[in-house]
Amino acid sequence: MQNVEQMWRDFHQAIPRYGRNTKHMAGNLAEFFFRQRYPEHMDRLHYFLEACSKVYLSPKCGLASDSQHGTE
Repeated sequence: MQNVEQMWRDFHQAIPRYGRNTKHMAGNLAEFFFRQRYPEHMDRLHYFLEACSKVYLSPKCGLASDSQHGTE
């Protein structure tokens, strides 16, 4: 139980003090866990861009194959 309380305290300190809104809670929580997983900012940038490429270059978007862009 102590780990949960500490995690909540750390999260509460990490989110903006002003402008807190329940609409942004999921995004704030996702950002907090992402920063926890990748504490080094250069690693964080790399893995963020990698995650974006998986989302935005998925087969559903029609941008997954490099042959469409002429870079085989």
